[in-house]
Amino acid sequence: MKAPKTKRAKATVDPSPTRAQDLASALVDRAYPGLACVVCKQVSRTRDSLYTHFKKDHKGVKAYKCVDSTCTQKFSTLQGLTYHLSMAHTLKQHGDRIEIVASTRAPPQARKNGLSAPLSETLKMHYSENKCPKCGDTFDNKTLAKNHIVAAHPKEKLFFCFIAKCPHTVGFASLAGLSYHLSQHH
Repeated sequence: MKAPKTKRAKATVDPSPTRAQDLASALVDRAYPGLACVVCKQVSRTRDSLYTHFKKDHKGVKAYKCVDSTCTQKFSTLQGLTYHLSMAHTLKQHGDRIEIVASTRAPPQARKNGLSAPLSETLKMHYSENKCPKCGDTFDNKTLAKNHIVAAHPKEKLFFCFIAKCPHTVGFASLAGLSYHLSQHH
């Protein structure tokens, strides 16, 4: 008579987002321990009160650097840093140690507009986010430039493809429209 077969448990690696988020959260807790503000060193009683303090007193300050030495990203919240680590980097746990194995995203300048780095640089040479391409006015930030273009030059297509022999000769109403065109056709 044959002995009944027993099933052996398979060793599996859990690639689920929850696992990546747990590892990222643990890595952030190690990199930014305690309840002291990284900007002014004020000590809070809880993580929530630290978050509230930072949001109120240091709004917009990106004080939390990515813990990967090759990454230049900075964040205004620990939650943002945790999300970034779980999505942009591959994390592995070795006992108590968590290490960043690889970065899964392109450099920020390449992914910002969906373009390759060389094409992105060429776009910057032709158009500035802070300058009106029609009248040449320069603004403190890109939002003010966009508002100016919409108000002063309504329905005008001021951004043109600069790639030689591109069949798309009609301009684009925004720099984002031109960027999309470049990412899809060049």
